[in-house]
Amino acid sequence: MYLSYPNCQALSGEINWSHYCELLAIGDESKRNFYEKETINSNWYVRELKRQ
Repeated sequence: MYLSYPNCQALSGEINWSHYCELLAIGDESKRNFYEKETINSNWYVRELKRQ
């Protein structure tokens, strides 16, 4: 978690811990950033994030 998000204040309050667990499984930082933004913008649940 720290390596991917070293500034804990940069974490979005709009997604929960389960979302971050799924996002951390994505190795490519640019892909992870894309899916994080899409999750927030589209209000995806964790199940939707997994499917995408």
